[in-house]
Amino acid sequence: MAINLNAKNDNIINLIEKPKEKFIKSPRYQSIHKERMKREIANTKSEHKTFGVPKVSLNLPSDFLKKNHLNAEKPKVNHVHYRRPNYQHNLPKWTPIKMRTTTSYGQFPEFPHDPLKIGRLNFRKRNIENVKNFAGKHINLNLAYTRHGDNHDLIRSGLIPIYIHKKNFGVVPTYLRKGSFTKCPNKKRQDQTDELNEQHSYGKSCRYVTQDEKAKLVKEMKKKWAEIMKQFQCLPFLIDTVAKIKRKITIEQKLNQLEKDIELLENHQYIYVYDDADIKQ
Repeated sequence: MAINLNAKNDNIINLIEKPKEKFIKSPRYQSIHKERMKREIANTKSEHKTFGVPKVSLNLPSDFLKKNHLNAEKPKVNHVHYRRPNYQHNLPKWTPIKMRTTTSYGQFPEFPHDPLKIGRLNFRKRNIENVKNFAGKHINLNLAYTRHGDNHDLIRSGLIPIYIHKKNFGVVPTYLRKGSFTKCPNKKRQDQTDELNEQHSYGKSCRYVTQDEKAKLVKEMKKKWAEIMKQFQCLPFLIDTVAKIKRKITIEQKLNQLEKDIELLENHQYIYVYDDADIKQ
């Protein structure tokens, strides 16, 4: 028998075939107390279902649904009722009381303060009058909008006209007729503001900044911006102290302010300024 050992998939170990081993399952575990536990459970089964005797005597078939067969004779108990001394068990008899119409305080009837005399009032007559004067219960009108009975209040639904029947419907309010809406709530403060505006508009002298002055000003501001930028570029690369951080923030603020001023001058053609002496006044 020729064997080709040059094949890539061949292996010397697989030349002799080994018999396949059969897997044998281990026996299932069973406790030695299994039979004893079965007997104990069978003996004590359903003991938790009752707290009385395990066996109850059943009624005879001849006693099934007999009249008063459950009403046994109850033992008689001699009950002694305790009565509290000086306790009024019966209501006082009703007799009319002549009440005075005038008192020391004026034309007011004087009602009795004794609880025994209060019982002499005619409660029947008073109850009848209260029932006559009692207003009936208001019935809420509901609107059902589904077949399952879902509903909501009909008056607040907007389907019934309510506001058009009011007396003040379509009438101009009082505060609008009197013209109170045109008045300033803080008139004094408004007058002061108007006066200051007039002074700044007409009382102070302002002048026009010419194109030469504006160009010179822009040139000086750009020169200043270049100097501050040079200082900013000369800052150390590592900023690790509080002083260095403050210096950097200050220089950045100056640069931002100069950039805003330069942009303002370049974008606006006509610029008017006030004199410093007039502004201080």
